[in-house]
Amino acid sequence: IYISFVVDISSEIKKFRINLEVETETSETAFVASSYRKTNRFFKIGKYKITVKIPRNILNAMSYRIFASAGEPNVRVILKSLFLTSIIIENSFDRGASFSERWPGIVAPELEWTCYDC
Repeated sequence: IYISFVVDISSEIKKFRINLEVETETSETAFVASSYRKTNRFFKIGKYKITVKIPRNILNAMSYRIFASAGEPNVRVILKSLFLTSIIIENSFDRGASFSERWPGIVAPELEWTCYDC
């Protein structure tokens, strides 16, 4: 699953991050990930495309809601938590264990982020 953000920077920003939150159908946080490792830099005025990849086969078979927020860490919130979309995972990956139910637990993946000037 790829999610892209086009960010239009209207004034220079020293540091910037987007947080992605994936929530289960029961409103439990599945995971939160941040673009900070890729976007912890100076941003000039301009457009930037920031893309996150949620690895395949990491989510259990159920419905999820995806939210995003953005800001300058420890400076200001630019975007409060915004609902983006819902997804349904129908066929979850066999994780090599012999569980007879849905895979247990909360995931905390290392997501793959990219950021470049548009």
